Amino acid sequence: MWELCKKYGKKAWTVVCAFFRWFLAKGKPLYVRCFRWFLFCLLMAFCYVAAVEVNLFNLFGYSPSIRELKNPQQCVASEVYADDGRLIGKFFYENREASLEQYCEDFLNDVRQSDYSSEVDESIRQFCDDIASGRLQLRIHPTKDLHAKF
Repeated sequence: MWELCKKYGKKAWTVVCAFFRWFLAKGKPLYVRCFRWFLFCLLMAFCYVAAVEVNLFNLFGYSPSIRELKNPQQCVASEVYADDGRLIGKFFYENREASLEQYCEDFLNDVRQSDYSSEVDESIRQFCDDIASGRLQLRIHPTKDLHAKF
């Protein structure tokens, strides 16, 4: 194995050295050296643009598509206020104000109908008290599963 590394390592190093000798073009006219530098910079710029475009190794984070940029989906309502601070109206994709009340009704009905142990029942009551007191806050979206609501 080590012999293969030595053998191919020497070949690779020879190729790299040959490229740099050609690239540096010692003894060639100035316009040849400038042209080679220009080609090298152009190649590097192309490689950079290609890497950003395909998000090489996920180095550039999430990039939304053009369609997502043209038509963004907002999960919250946009509120419009007057000069005096009065709320004029809301613009939203989906009205979710009734969701919390509906969820609380469904939740209480489920608790009433089920047979929980006293420990679980006490935990549920504490959970409800925390919500009522504001220590815990629910943000509910009607299209998400239950585990995404907490």
